Amino acid sequence: MCGLFHDDSLQLPGSWPSATLFWRVCMLRYFVLLCTTFCLVGCTSLSVKPDNGDTITATQSPQDVQISLTWPNGDLISGPTVAIDGVSFPNSALTVTATGATGTAHLLNGQHTILVQTIQKCWYCSGNVFNYSVSHNSLCLRACQQCS
Repeated sequence: MCGLFHDDSLQLPGSWPSATLFWRVCMLRYFVLLCTTFCLVGCTSLSVKPDNGDTITATQSPQDVQISLTWPNGDLISGPTVAIDGVSFPNSALTVTATGATGTAHLLNGQHTILVQTIQKCWYCSGNVFNYSVSHNSLCLRACQQCS
């Protein structure tokens, strides 16, 4: 309803020429909503590359595929745990830093599923932790005859 009508009778003495009390209350509500949304969304995240639906052109089989994980600095409590096609990817094959991890998987041509799980700090979650689980179901390695 904010901004749908303008009522000069609500104007405060000494206020900006066209600002009304109603308008100020509406703007304050939007500002509080925006700040709350920013705080909740910015708490924690987990990004996995290659992304869901990516197709990688393979020059050989098996092909070396770089896996990259990214999370906010200092938020990782436990993990990451990586599984490819239901098979656990060894943690010793991952290089883990404060903001992410990388590793190389040797994959045959075809469809693959990557599942990544972490436990991260979260100030608004129950117990101040969040169990993150990201699954990419359609990573495809495609063989090619001539790759540039």
